[in-house]
Amino acid sequence: KPGTTCLDCHMPKVVMGIDRFVRTHRISSPTNPKILAAAGPNACNLCHLDRSIGWTVAELRTGFEVRLDPQGFASYGDPEAAVGEVWLASAEPALRLIATAAYARSPLGASMLPELVRGLADPLAHVRSWTLLALEELVQRRITDAEFDPRASPEQRARQLSRLRVTPARR
Repeated sequence: KPGTTCLDCHMPKVVMGIDRFVRTHRISSPTNPKILAAAGPNACNLCHLDRSIGWTVAELRTGFEVRLDPQGFASYGDPEAAVGEVWLASAEPALRLIATAAYARSPLGASMLPELVRGLADPLAHVRSWTLLALEELVQRRITDAEFDPRASPEQRARQLSRLRVTPARR
């Protein structure tokens, strides 16, 4: 689509930088069967978060004549589930964060805000911190420590989360 570059597909934003996800320095293919079989962050679904792995495989076949074995995607669970939601529910913290950051950059982010906010309750401090960065990008403002402090005690974070109200800015 307009505005898409070679980098979007072959060097997607899946590496944690200082304060945001940046492009990987590894040139890869969005058709890499190992990444797809592991329900990993494939470049197609980083933009098409609302599409299923079934859709992705069909698009790769139609648009690029890439033939992938649909049996190789059992790790996605339901082959018709939205991949972004599969990633948000992943047991892998890095994959949850990649999905959260992708939603923050996406027009779909506003509709997924309640699911993204759940990342602030994660037991891992780095997941809470990176989720906060993504939410700030999505709502286009800083969330103060008084509103939510990812380093606070579990009790204080629970109180803050119960009061936290974030709404996305109009883009």
